[in-house]
Amino acid sequence: MISTILTTIIPYGELIISVGVLAFMYGKHIRGALTAQALKKIVLWFALFLAGMLALKIIAGYFLLRADPMGSLLLPPNQSWDWFIRLMFLHYAFPFAVSVIAGVGMYYAALWTNKSFAGELFAEEDKYIFVFAALATGWPYFIVYLGTAVILTVFLSGIASLRHGADTRIVLTDALLYAIPITLLYAGTIAPYLNLGSLLLYA
Repeated sequence: MISTILTTIIPYGELIISVGVLAFMYGKHIRGALTAQALKKIVLWFALFLAGMLALKIIAGYFLLRADPMGSLLLPPNQSWDWFIRLMFLHYAFPFAVSVIAGVGMYYAALWTNKSFAGELFAEEDKYIFVFAALATGWPYFIVYLGTAVILTVFLSGIASLRHGADTRIVLTDALLYAIPITLLYAGTIAPYLNLGSLLLYA
């Protein structure tokens, strides 16, 4: 039962919530109601949800090890609490922590880009979409997301240029939003070919 919670219920629960929040965001985007303030609240609550799921993973991981004769050797008093905490951090907390850092990093990268070049490349909402995407796709799949977003941007730019002329400026928000479900669909398939597992400390 604990193994099912850890390997099936929690991952699928996170995926369902991610897709649901994304659908809500895109619905507001279509209606022109996806403001930076609304996105800020969405990202905050989503981050808190994932933090709760992280705590649940650690608790389930502990009881899963305790129920296994060999796994119990990895728990106190057979091992120190420091060692166990480090094990849980590397296996569960590290990907989440890097996702947060990567998302915040892209937030400030977008701010810097807008300040460094004439005109705004990124809308105010885009900066928060980067953070949400980092949380929803997770580390290291966020790297796949960034590549997907670039490809979609080029693709949509090409279509817009053919339809409306070379000077047409597309809204990056569309590409950034579309790239999230696409990444969720195929990142797991291509990750082994990109050797993304090497970016996880426990891999």
